[in-house]
Amino acid sequence: MTWDEAMTIFHISRQTLSNWLKLWEQRADVSVLPRKAYPARKIELEELINLVEKEPDWILAEYAAHFGCSAQAVANRLKQQKITRKKTFHYEERDEVKRQAYLSRHNELDASKYMLMKVV
Repeated sequence: MTWDEAMTIFHISRQTLSNWLKLWEQRADVSVLPRKAYPARKIELEELINLVEKEPDWILAEYAAHFGCSAQAVANRLKQQKITRKKTFHYEERDEVKRQAYLSRHNELDASKYMLMKVV
């Protein structure tokens, strides 16, 4: 089979075919070797976790300034460790006295004085 026929059959470039042949000559296999994991260079995992526990209210930019890297690098490192942003599903500091006072004022309002509109 000629190079042109192989390029047409496999829909590849001449350079790709050349690379495949070199791989075959070197190790009798054309499969791609798995890549090595890149080490996290600037952000030490334990230091990041300790800092998040110590300063949970910081934003990504503050963590990035601490480590001397970008906010996206911090976000990626947190994502690797499955640490997500904090989520508050309800307001926990309820003051029942203030709530009851508000509800009593709300119930005393004369509904005929207010016009309700439905926005479509």
